[in-house]
Amino acid sequence: MEKKLKDALSEGKKVEVDIKINYADNLRPTDFDVTYIIKTSDGKIEKTENLFFLN
Repeated sequence: MEKKLKDALSEGKKVEVDIKINYADNLRPTDFDVTYIIKTSDGKIEKTENLFFLN
């Protein structure tokens, strides 16, 4: 994922990332929901991806 975002930025594209951290009953996160959008230089959406990571 990081390489995709880095490559898009180096090509002059706009990258938007939203990270939602989910907690149970303690201070340690249980999982992460990550959504990213890559837009072309003229603002058209090129790629959207939703990812889920367990901690």
